[in-house]
Amino acid sequence: MAVIRCLVHKPKGRTRNYVANVEPIGFPDTALVCGGKHCSSPGYIWLDEAEKVDYDRGKRIFDAFVASAMKMKAKP
Repeated sequence: MAVIRCLVHKPKGRTRNYVANVEPIGFPDTALVCGGKHCSSPGYIWLDEAEKVDYDRGKRIFDAFVASAMKMKAKP
């Protein structure tokens, strides 16, 4: 499962090994916000090894890992 983090708050990979990050559509004006506590920076999509293989084969929609909350940004 992919996670959303900025480059400052890279995922630690407690249960998964995240090997790559990709920009979401519209980056940096994306609705995806870093999942780091108290961070509101635009988020990258961080992929594990299997997801990276899928991405390289053309897949662009990934399930997100959501531990307790998901943060997103709305248009003003």
